[in-house]
Amino acid sequence: MSKIANKFIFTASAILILATLLFLGSAIDAIRGIGRDSLNQQTTILRNQSYNFLRDITRIHAEKYEEKRKQVVLASTILARQTGFLLRTSNRETNPLAPSARIPMPFDRFPLNEIYYHQNEPVTTIYWGSETLPPERLQEMQHLRHLHPTFIEVVEEIPAAIASHIITQSGIGVYCSLEPATQNPAHNLPHPSVYDLRMGEPFTAAGPEHNLARSTIWTRPYKDSAHPGLSVTASTPYYDSQGHFAGIAGVDIPIDRLASDIFSTPPEQPIKSLFSFLLDDQGLIIALSPENHQTLGLSPDLKQLHNSSDILNFNLAESTHKTIQDATTQILATSSGITPLVLKNQTYLLAHQKMIGTNWILCKMLKEDELLTAIPLADQSITATSQSITKRFLTISIIITIMAIGLIVLVFHYLTQPIQRLIMATREVEKGNLTLQIYEPSSHDELGQLSTSFNTMIQGLAKSQKKEQLYARQLEKTVSSRTSELQRTNTQLNETLDTLLTEVAFRREKEQELYHYERIISATGDMIALVNKNYVYEVINDAYSKAFGKQSKEIVGHTIAENIGQKRFDQFVRPIVDRCLTGETVAYQDWYDFNGQEYRQISVVYDPYYTLDNKLYGAVISVRDINDIKEAEEQTLAAQQQMVHSGKMAAMGRLVAGISHEMNNGVNFITGALSPLKRQLAQLQKDPDNEQARDNVDILTGNIEEGSRRLVHIISSLTTFSRKGSKQSDLIDINREIQTLLPMILPESPDIRITQHLHKGMPLVSCVPEELGQAIVNILLNSIQALNDRGEIEIRTQATENHVHIIIHDNGPGIPAEHMDKIFEPFYTTKLIGDGTGLGLSICHDIISKFGGTITVNSTHDTGTTFDITLPVAKRS
Repeated sequence: MSKIANKFIFTASAILILATLLFLGSAIDAIRGIGRDSLNQQTTILRNQSYNFLRDITRIHAEKYEEKRKQVVLASTILARQTGFLLRTSNRETNPLAPSARIPMPFDRFPLNEIYYHQNEPVTTIYWGSETLPPERLQEMQHLRHLHPTFIEVVEEIPAAIASHIITQSGIGVYCSLEPATQNPAHNLPHPSVYDLRMGEPFTAAGPEHNLARSTIWTRPYKDSAHPGLSVTASTPYYDSQGHFAGIAGVDIPIDRLASDIFSTPPEQPIKSLFSFLLDDQGLIIALSPENHQTLGLSPDLKQLHNSSDILNFNLAESTHKTIQDATTQILATSSGITPLVLKNQTYLLAHQKMIGTNWILCKMLKEDELLTAIPLADQSITATSQSITKRFLTISIIITIMAIGLIVLVFHYLTQPIQRLIMATREVEKGNLTLQIYEPSSHDELGQLSTSFNTMIQGLAKSQKKEQLYARQLEKTVSSRTSELQRTNTQLNETLDTLLTEVAFRREKEQELYHYERIISATGDMIALVNKNYVYEVINDAYSKAFGKQSKEIVGHTIAENIGQKRFDQFVRPIVDRCLTGETVAYQDWYDFNGQEYRQISVVYDPYYTLDNKLYGAVISVRDINDIKEAEEQTLAAQQQMVHSGKMAAMGRLVAGISHEMNNGVNFITGALSPLKRQLAQLQKDPDNEQARDNVDILTGNIEEGSRRLVHIISSLTTFSRKGSKQSDLIDINREIQTLLPMILPESPDIRITQHLHKGMPLVSCVPEELGQAIVNILLNSIQALNDRGEIEIRTQATENHVHIIIHDNGPGIPAEHMDKIFEPFYTTKLIGDGTGLGLSICHDIISKFGGTITVNSTHDTGTTFDITLPVAKRS
């Protein structure tokens, strides 16, 4: 296949792939957009449906409960009217109950509270007067027992009721309950001198002082003496024949039973967080389960409630949550609605519905996310569908692209095959083969005509060699004509390709701009700028413009010379940028005065910047202010060096006692030999041939030399150890370094012995000799102090393939376990004040770590302490 065909196939394939990708990206974005719109619509629909559900269920429950409430009010009213009628007609002869009232009614007296009662399950009649039961009260109680069937019927017909009762103004009570634990309330009542049932909430709320309309009153929640929890009562007053208040009849409903009956979640809509409560038109709590007090920000002290005179007078507006207080105002102002609340970062919905014909308000509250559980499922479904469609689009696009490229290759192979045959035939003719014929069946285009002419030319050449030159000129003209036509075709193809390449270049330029912005945004800590090959700023960050005190538009589009000055640019910046434009990364540190301010030390990096097609475009300049960092590093380095030198001087001070003894020995060698030497020299002056005197002189001078050598060696070792040194690492022999240091380690006690076992042929290590010596001396001095004037210290060396070990062991008492993890901390010491600074082992640790090594310690009470210094072997160049 020809080169032109290859180029064209490559270009067409690239264009096809790019178009496919653009189409695929647009299709995927459209699919995702449809998914997002669908999810938003589903979310809106679900939220509206959920709100309507909450609103409807609140309204339906309010209507249902209103029916049950009317039933309770009707029962209380009937019971009050029959009681009033019975007592008003009890003395008349026409009273149908009068004959039976004469049946005797035995009474007992409960010893703990001295209350008279008569038990006729499930009805109990009581009298809580402090005096003896008078006849008129006994007669009244005899009449009231004929209402027992009515009491029982009320309790049986109202499932939520725990009891029905009456309380008379004369101190008589009739109590009916089907609950075994509450059938005899006389046992739970306090002594009459302490508490009177006429002081209770059911009696006082329905009395004439608070109920001028003489209607049925719902009490506030109170502590019922006959029931362990809180209760409310539908209390109805009744009056005697003179119109005087005679007592009340009531139906008792426990708060928890009221809640479970009315406020439970419907089984078809199980919502865990849903709960309900009742308010009156003043915001006072009528019914609320205790476990929901905390959610509403209420904290009533239920333990302070003891009997029916103790009421729960708690208002929803007294909540500790501001949102609950605001919601209370809205609930009291409207007949129904839904109020969103945010409690502890959780959104709740509070729905309310006023009950028609009452002052009660039913409220329901639940978490919003439990109503909207279907939204995440819809999102997952839409996302899965979008991904499935995207995969199908991608698969189809890949198949179509491969098929299109294959078709292009086949078409161009079909088009270029005749040209290839013509080229091969031309080469054969060039070699002198005039018998060749080109076969081109049923081809009437330009290539077919060219093949026919070529065949004719060959035939003409074969017929006559005489016409060779004539045919050659004709062939030349024919070939020239066809070549011009091919050139024109090629020119047209090139123009088409140039147009396509221009469009691709434009797209790449846009991508390049996005790539520039991404690089600049990713480096926000330092001053960063991008310049092109013409030294013109293209992009800068905020830190760069701020450093020069200019706006971004005053720098971008201008040259570096315009920003910092032509002289400085030519002298310093241009050479560095030119190096960077050759592909080299240039980094250096310098001093610079930004915007005429004080000179600051900066770190500058020039990094070559390449486009997406790997062409050098310009340079990225990154500038970091390191002035404060450098000052801190210099101060830290000086402090560290001073601390190390101070530690070395402290160690040297601890060496003085032992070294002074050794120096005295050297001085004694010299002074002890001086007097005998003078005498032997005097004898030699008298008798130069005295051989004995000459031998003595040699011996004495040798002693002086030995003493001087010892002094020189000790002084040299001290000088080497105490100097600050160059701090330059060097390759050293560990064994030789130890042998140099040991003469200085001279314990004051003769019972302390130092032995050495140095492994021969130790590899070299790279470190500062003075600092390594200081670390070894510090450990040896600590071992000497730990021995307490008696013991043995062993120092040995050994080597592995990549490390050398210096092991120092003493048989002292060891280091206590509680100090092991702190011995390398600065200023940590167990010695008395003045005996140590706590820096010795800390300096040792820092020195060994500086050279890439480690120091470990192992100590037990029986075997003593072992320090192991590990250093890496120096690499051979």
